[in-house]
Amino acid sequence: MATQRFWFLTRHVPDTVTFLEDLAHMAEAHKLKDVFAPIVAGHTVLRVLSDPMIQRIRFRIGAQDVGPPLLLRVAQLIREGTIKVEYDPKMQGGAEYDMATNTFHLGFTAAQTVTQEALVVHEAVHAGFDALSCKRMTVADSEAAAYLAQCTYARGKSKSAPTVRLLESSFDRASDLVFEIGWRLAGEVLDNRQPAEADVARLRQAVLGHHHYKHYTAASVEKYDGV
Repeated sequence: MATQRFWFLTRHVPDTVTFLEDLAHMAEAHKLKDVFAPIVAGHTVLRVLSDPMIQRIRFRIGAQDVGPPLLLRVAQLIREGTIKVEYDPKMQGGAEYDMATNTFHLGFTAAQTVTQEALVVHEAVHAGFDALSCKRMTVADSEAAAYLAQCTYARGKSKSAPTVRLLESSFDRASDLVFEIGWRLAGEVLDNRQPAEADVARLRQAVLGHHHYKHYTAASVEKYDGV
């Protein structure tokens, strides 16, 4: 029922994002936020995946291409209801894709910054790999691809100097190296160049040094099981 309501709104309201945000605020005031917040969050993911910048994300990590076909497929699966989008206030601005339940969890409803939009792209890459049932993909490849797509989107949308980049929120130097390398390689992707394999290898290694992934090895495999 919520899916039907969502599509009615997107088809008939000119400024859908503003309308849904207002609706969410009203819902919160009337203790109905749980009803409307997922609708707003779902529209946010679809809005990001329809942004023209998605067309500029084109690169290869290992055996897998990352680009518009992968990300637009995720959008289609959301529209069909195969992949779900939920709002989780406990995430406080974060986001994750749960491959076990085929669900995006967003700690925000409407993305207010390019940083949040880029985070949606990161998680959409994971959703795309899950849709492809990439059962042999390593964690290092999976995260390297997601971070590079995230950085490419953010760098392409940024109005600041190219040196102003995404930063690791923990301010941990080893973890921030993922963004440092990813941001540099994003410049190559935006110039329509495939990053050199040696640089991709450095990004993989940086992923394994990130505090979220230190317990994985280069051989660790993701649990993508299809949607």
